[in-house]
Amino acid sequence: MGRAGATSERASVTRTWRRVAELWNGFWFAEGPTVALALFRILFAVCLWQEVATTRTKSVAAMAHRGFSYSYVDWIPHMSPEMFELLHDLQYWVIPFLALGLLARTSCAVLLFVQGWVFFADVQNFRNHPYFFLIVLGALALSPLADALSVPAAARALRRRDPAELLGTRRPLTFQRLIQVQVCIAYVYAAFHKMHPSYLRGEVLALKMGPDVLEGDSASVLEALFFVAALATT
Repeated sequence: MGRAGATSERASVTRTWRRVAELWNGFWFAEGPTVALALFRILFAVCLWQEVATTRTKSVAAMAHRGFSYSYVDWIPHMSPEMFELLHDLQYWVIPFLALGLLARTSCAVLLFVQGWVFFADVQNFRNHPYFFLIVLGALALSPLADALSVPAAARALRRRDPAELLGTRRPLTFQRLIQVQVCIAYVYAAFHKMHPSYLRGEVLALKMGPDVLEGDSASVLEALFFVAALATT
């Protein structure tokens, strides 16, 4: 009975681990249509266009010291205001290539380099959004991002006389999963970070919209809403 019980227990553990491995592989390596990744690529390019402008307005502190001088590591070269302006303008030329899926990997590599240099050139320039954009650019650069809804896909559809080619093929969803996991990590952390009295009382919102939003019964309503929102994002 003892040996039979031990054998049964080992078999149960083996089945459990096999099931876990199946779920793991099914999540990371399952195949799906690349059109969803293509739509994400286009929308991400639109957001990146806006983020470049935001980064410029948020870099006032760093630029006040005649450039980005407080780099994270010593080997990152000093970025002068003139170089920052050049890199800022360069991104507006590269982002459309990313949106169109034309030289998509090269576009991602250029944007990753430029965004990374700006991000790490000065500790005063740290913001959550550039960090997130860097992670996504890295994942996109390694993914089949131009397989659908792109100039190469359109050329392939015309060459084969098959409009369905524009919607791409089926590929492993690994890089979509990496992006999804990163989004979840970022927003779970943000939810816990915002669960403090000043956020729940609406003080952060008051800084943006004015102190009137905290008058009367709105303060308690805001607190309840922000608490529910913080829980919902977890």
